[in-house]
Parts: sequence; C-alpha cells; structure tokens
Amino acid sequence: MSSSQVTSQTGDASDTETKATSVEDLSREVDKATVTDIKESSLAEVDTYKNCVVVPLPEVNNQKSSKYSTSGKEIELTVNGYAIQKHPTKPVYMYELQVIAEIQAQEDKRLLPTLDQKLMRRCFRESKERQRLLPDAIHDGAHIVWSLHKLEAGGIREKISLDPPFRHYEGPKRIGGLEAKNPHSREFLTLLSEVQLRVIPKHMLMLKVIEEWLNKKRGFDELVIQSFTFLDHLIRHGPQSRFFEHKRSYFFENIQDMGPELAKIAHQFHCQLPQSATVYRGAFQTIRACPRGLMLNLDTAYGVFFSRIGLMGVMRGLLNISHVDDLVKRCMPIHRPRIKTDFYESSGDHVELGKMISGLLVNPEFKGCPNPNRVFKIRKLLPSNARNHMLDIKDRATGAVTNMSVQEYFRSRYNVQLEYPDMLLVEMQDREVVYPPELLTLKGLQRYNRKLSARMTALMIKYTAQKPRDRVEHIKSCKSIFAHENDPNLRLYGLEIGKSLLRTKARLLPSPEIQFGNSRHNPGISGRWDLRGKRFYKPHTKPLTCWAIGYYPNDRRGFDQRLIDEWQMNFVKSFKQHGGTVRNPPVSLLMTDDIGTSVTKLHDTAKSAYNQPPQLIIMITGSQDVAQYARLKKSCDCRYGVPSQVLQAERCRNGGKPQLHSNVAMKINAKLGGVTAHARSVSGGAGLGPSSMIIGADVTHPMMGVWTPSLAAMSVSKDLQGIGYWGGREVNGIRKEIIAESNIRTILLPFFKEWIRTVGKKSPPAIIYYFRDGVSETECSEVLKVEVKAIRTTMSKAAGKEWQGKVCVIIANKRHHIRAFPASTRPTDSDKNGNPLPGTLIDREVTSPHGWDFFLYSHIALQGTARPVHYTILLDEVKHEPNHLVNMIYEQCYQYVRSTTSVSVHPAIYYAHLISVRARHHENVTLKGKPAQYGRGVKVSRGMPEAMQANPTESNRAHIPLLPIDDSNDNHLPLGMWYV
Repeated sequence: MSSSQVTSQTGDASDTETKATSVEDLSREVDKATVTDIKESSLAEVDTYKNCVVVPLPEVNNQKSSKYSTSGKEIELTVNGYAIQKHPTKPVYMYELQVIAEIQAQEDKRLLPTLDQKLMRRCFRESKERQRLLPDAIHDGAHIVWSLHKLEAGGIREKISLDPPFRHYEGPKRIGGLEAKNPHSREFLTLLSEVQLRVIPKHMLMLKVIEEWLNKKRGFDELVIQSFTFLDHLIRHGPQSRFFEHKRSYFFENIQDMGPELAKIAHQFHCQLPQSATVYRGAFQTIRACPRGLMLNLDTAYGVFFSRIGLMGVMRGLLNISHVDDLVKRCMPIHRPRIKTDFYESSGDHVELGKMISGLLVNPEFKGCPNPNRVFKIRKLLPSNARNHMLDIKDRATGAVTNMSVQEYFRSRYNVQLEYPDMLLVEMQDREVVYPPELLTLKGLQRYNRKLSARMTALMIKYTAQKPRDRVEHIKSCKSIFAHENDPNLRLYGLEIGKSLLRTKARLLPSPEIQFGNSRHNPGISGRWDLRGKRFYKPHTKPLTCWAIGYYPNDRRGFDQRLIDEWQMNFVKSFKQHGGTVRNPPVSLLMTDDIGTSVTKLHDTAKSAYNQPPQLIIMITGSQDVAQYARLKKSCDCRYGVPSQVLQAERCRNGGKPQLHSNVAMKINAKLGGVTAHARSVSGGAGLGPSSMIIGADVTHPMMGVWTPSLAAMSVSKDLQGIGYWGGREVNGIRKEIIAESNIRTILLPFFKEWIRTVGKKSPPAIIYYFRDGVSETECSEVLKVEVKAIRTTMSKAAGKEWQGKVCVIIANKRHHIRAFPASTRPTDSDKNGNPLPGTLIDREVTSPHGWDFFLYSHIALQGTARPVHYTILLDEVKHEPNHLVNMIYEQCYQYVRSTTSVSVHPAIYYAHLISVRARHHENVTLKGKPAQYGRGVKVSRGMPEAMQANPTESNRAHIPLLPIDDSNDNHLPLGMWYV
C-alpha cells in the first residue's frame, strides 16, 4: 500500500507518513499525529452556533438601556416561546469522535479518518463499547460527543464490522479530505466492511457558565459558546432521530401514525404542488437567551420536497408532461443523419431531466423484488432503454453467461412485463446497477432543489399564509409531537420546558399623522390610507414636457393606439389632480423591433419631437417575461439615463382604474424628484433630529449554484425629513456580506458631497443613522470595524476635514422565528386577521438579556401571520431615549413613497433592497455571459481587465463592475429615485 497522510478530523494536523497495512496499524499512527486542541476545534462551532438565532446579540460596546418604552398604551401578547424552567447544571464531558477507514480512489488507496457524516452516525449508533460506556451520549452528527460519564484517558477504541458494508463515495476532486491524483476522475466507491472507531476525551464543560453569563458575571466567551452548543444539540437529539431534520426545522413524514388526534389533522401538514412537489408544514425549535433566562422558541416551518411517488411520475412532473407516452417520446435520442448515418444525440429533455433526477434516492418496487428495502442513489439517465440495453447474466449454478436485454431479464427472472420498455434506463451510483424508472419509487423526504414556477409559488404562498390562531394551534400540536416532557435525554440531563406559551407586556405606539400637500390624515390603527382628493406633499419640480409611451404588440387581445390614448388621458388627469404638472402629450410608439432597438427608437423619437432628452419613458407590455423587463430597465438606466415605468397591458384596459393611476402617479412623482407624504410625529420629542442623515444598506446574494456576484446597495436620505433617498450599488465579491470599503467610498462619496452642498448648506450632517439589513450575529462586529469606519472616512473626505459627528447603527432582521399574538380576544385589539396592530412594540421578555433590541410591528399583513422586524441598536453615540428612537423608526415607516400603507421595515432598508434587485439588471454581461456594451456609443475598452473581457465565471465575474447609471442629460438620474 502507498504512503498515507493522516489528518485530524477537527482541523489541521501534522502530516505523518506511515506504512500502515491495517486499521489497527493506522490507529497507532493516528496517536503520533497532532490532534487539534479543543480551543481550535471549538472555533468551527463558534460560527456555526452564532449564525443561528439562539444568541440574540453579540457583545458590542453598546449597553442595554435600563428603561423600557413608555410611549402609547400597554397591551399584552402571547409569544411563540416556552420558558425553560430548568436547564442542566451538571458537568458534561466533551469527546472527539473519529472513524478511521480504508478509502480507495482508483489508483489512490489510503487509511485515514473519514469525514463521511453518514458513516460516523452509523458507527456511533452501532458501537457496543460506546453504548456500554456512554449510554447517554449526545452526538452532533459529526465529530463531537457529549456525555455525563467520564472515560479514562485512553477513551474508546473499537473495531466495528459493518454488515451490510457501507458504500462510501468520494467526489471527483477530493479524497477523504486529501487531493486526488486525478482531479478529473468521477466519483468512486469503496465498500467498507470494517472501520476503527475512536472516542477521544477532550475536556469537561461546566454548564453553570450560562447562568454566570445571564447574570452578567462573565462575558460571552468560548466556554459559554460551547455550553450553548451542547444545549442546542441536546434539544435536537431526540427529534432528529424520529423526524426529517433540516438545520433546526423538522418535518413529519408519517403524521397519521402518531395517534388518533394527529391523524385527524394529518392533511394539514402537507399540500400537493404541481411538477412532482409537495410543501410540508413542520416545526422549528431552538433555545434563545432572554431577560428571564432561557426560552424555547417554537414556530412553524415550511419545506418543499419531492412528492413520494413513482419515479416516472416525478419525471413527468419535472418536465410538466401529463402523459407517460409523451415523456418517452421527448426523451428518445434524436437521429442526425446529416452528421452520420447512424448518429444519434441526446435530446434536450433527456439532458435536462438527467440533471434534475441525479442524486435522488429511490428503491425498487415490483412483485418478487429481492431487495425492496434497498435504497439506491441515482447517478444519471442512460441513453439506452430496456429493449436495447444488454446485460451479461451469469448462471450461478452452471457458470454459463447469457446475453439478454433488460426487458428480457425482468420478464424471465421476475415475470415482470415492462409497460414502457422504450423509456430510458436509470443508472445508479453503483455503476453496474440499472433499472427501468417505472419500477422505482422515491424514498422518504427529499428536498426539492428546483426553482418553483409562478403557479407553484402562488399555491405555496396560499398554503403558508396561515392565520394567527391556526399558527398557534399548529405550534401547540408540534409541542405535543415533540413531547419534551417524555424525552429521556432531556430528563437525564435536567432540562425542563414549560407547557404554556409565554406572555409579555408590550406597547402600542401612537400612529403619526400623514401630511399631504393639501390635508392631513391620521390612519389610526389601520396602517393604510388612500389618495382620493389628496395632493402630493412635494410634487416634482420640473414640468413633464418630454415623455414617451411605448407598447408591445404581443398582447393576444390587442392593444392599439386608441387604448393608449385613452389610458394616458385618464392618467394625466389623475396625475394633475395629485399635484403633477404635464405640459405636453406623450409621444407614443408601437415597439416591434428588438427591445434595445425599440427603446432607442422611442427615445430618439421623443427627443426629436420636443428637442430635448425625454424625462420619462413608460412601457406597456402584455408579457411578464423577466428578461424583457431587465433589458428595458437596463437600457433606460444605463444607456439613456431616463426614469422608466413598466405597466401590464391588462391593467391599462378601458382607461385603467383610478387606483392604478394614483399608484402609478406616486411612483412617477418620486422618480421625477417629488415625494408622496410626510409623517408628522404626534409624540413629543420624536422625529428625525436636525442635520441628520439616514443611510440604508443591504447585500443580496445569488441562489446556490448561480454564477453571479453578491451586490451591495446603499440608500442615502436627500432631505431633512428622511423621505427621499438617493441610491447606489456595486458588486461585492462572491457571497460576501460585509460591504467592501472601496464600495462604500464609491457609492457614498458623491451622495455625501451632494448632501453637504444642497441639504447641509455646505455643512456635513451632525448625526448619521445607519440601518443595516440582514447581518448575522458573527458579522455585527465587522459592520462596526469595516462599514462604519468606512462611512466616517468617506464623510471626512467629502467634508474636507475630519468628521466629528455621531453615529447610530441599527441592524434590522426579519429572518427570525419570533411571532406574537394578541392575548385579548376583543376585535379592536387585533387586525382583521388576528395579528398585532401596527405600532406594536415588544421590548422585553423575548429580547436580548444584555443588548438593546426590540421587535416592531409597523405594518398590516395582507394575509397570514405578521412577522415583526427585529431591530438591534449596535451602536448609539447619540444616547437616545427608548421612546424617541422607537417612535422615530415607526413613524418613518409611514413615509415610503410608493405605497399608501406603512411598511414592515424602515424605508431606508426597503429602498436598499429595491436598489439591489434592480442592480442585478445592471451587470456588465449579456444574457449569454459575454461582456455588454455600456454607455451610449461606448464599447468595452481595450484596457479593460482580462476578467472583464472573458466569459464571466464564478471566479472572475465578481470583479466586473456594474454598468454606471447614465448621467449625460438634465435628468441626473443617479441623483433621483430611479429604483422605485
């Protein structure tokens, strides 16, 4: 055997050359290798643990306010949490688990600790020594074990025989954590019949450190993190052995078998979707720290899985085909006689379907099946079918070899007559195993990893929009399913969970008055209003003199010039009633050419008609094609620098409805420089202070497997009321959440200079409010070190001297599982769906035990259960009183310029999100992945970096800057709200 390289499973280790010839020899060699110290091994746990919602806040230099808000009136809420009445205090011993196996990879053959978690879980379960010495062990599924029992220094060493052998697969580039000699090789299989299990003592955990941290007697150090990590796995240990687990969510595969009461409501736990998908309703649970101690946060969870049906049905659904015969035809090879007489190539559906079913777990189901419980993993869809795929079958008695087709084999061996012998065969990961898909059924719950269609999304939203009272009942049902009081592990370790949902005191903040140009309106607890008879608080300053309307002929019901004229007359009338100024009628044009050419014609026609660049372009289309919308926006934003508005033709028929005209008028007024309304505080001392600037920031990431960069977006308030916002954006690397300093300088510097020139009257702001969306607890310190520092530096550069102002940093997070429900049954204490009213503030019981944070309901949910925004005050140099800050944030949620409702999150963050979504259309690549042209008449420069000239890939696309927003005309689009 060739030399082996032994590495520790928990981290980097010393390289050790060995001539081991057996598992026992390798075990001795592992003793010589450096085993990672527990301090190093726990670092991996820190990020994993802190990224969950268990720890509400990191420890930063901001202190929790000693006061609670007293604004508004006191109310009572029920929260989806259960008090942890008792948590473990006994010492817990921590161990490292290693499974050492012989791994073979073509010409490579090595003995090393395996990283295969499936194998490690199996060895943990089957180890007799572990069961004898550590009967109460809690396993994290990888390399850490906890127990109340103490092992001797040598730990456990046990040879485990695996029957049946474990089928270990390694990927194409890495072998057991080591580089393969042939990185282009495909996956390979090693049958493991014997492995060595080792349980190595590490150290003892004193769980009392949690109590010390809660009582502020120690910081949130590594021992506290390790203790919380143990509690996290303790609460997960029981459910993960009984249910399908995804992170901290659990889905119940056979709910009908869990008792008569649950069998009655089993149909409520799943909903069939089109295209072979099913959405399941499960439960999410985790432990959170709160002012009262610890609580169990229990909530509803949703997941989309493949329907547990036959593989043929799954394949039909994936291709959206109703009949099996059509599936067979579309998967057949295509004959290309022009290339070669007998040349066949795989059809597009064959290739696409092969990708979609690869990796699915199936088991054979037919009469006489010798191994009905055997689970196979699909590797690919073969180009051959059951008629022409030949097998060499060896007779075990005589040794004679017979060549026969798959169809003949099943007929002669099992008396199974295939119904669709022309359907392509499926090859399993075992390579020699092939099956007709009609004999296979999907096994268990398997996550649906395809993008949902529009219809699937609509059905899923309808199913997941659960009313509050139904959500409470589901949470209680899940609590009974988990049955924490009967969990032997929780009882053994001493973890007791209450039986009733928590109740908390909360505040209902007063709603602001909405100031329009000609009136005021107090929406009260409704959270909404309308624009009938109201004029904009600030209409656009320049009259609409040159504008254009383009319409597309792809509407089947026809949309002609007469309908365009009728719609624009009604719109102009409504726009003027709200305070808009229109001097000339628009130029209208039928757009029949390519999108880019059509936009050019529309732009040039309007420019020629009024001898100036157009101030606005409206496009009416009957298509909902995302690519068409992206190209329209890209041309208007980056090529011509003109505000644009896209409308659906169906909504513009019969002149359009008055509500549509008002909504469009709001957006167009904002794009032309106006604002809809101003929220006036009714609370003393609230509102935005003098000389204050608001910045919102968001970073969006692509879906997994998509080669597009992360995009950073920032919004900056352009008035002293915090109503209108400028917006900038730029690429931010590959899946990087912290905004690069260079991006902050590039985006903010021109806005800071403009703010100082116009709003500040040559003076920089005295206060900057920085609203940051979506960072995890582990990244909060980086926000302060990188982003806030860059903001200060950029402001100093814009002001020409060191900026001495104050900063208030606020993190807003909607990705949490805290939900609240009015405790009172009076109709006036909730909205029509049963959700808390807008202005509901939760600042105790479920918040951080040390930091300053709160949950705020600032909107009316149209359907389902409303979700509050979790605001965390990361830094407050202004030293706000709670009443002032919470009311200011709530009131500004009424100033969103394109809505007649309050919004769920602060508008600065909302705008940053809109900017990042639009920025995806501004990438400097074409739909085919080649560099695009940008700027009117400006082509890709010869001096452009090589990464920008080649076809973008995952490694270089993150370095291609976005196309700039055109600023070559009087519209000055970069300084407008082009993104709304």
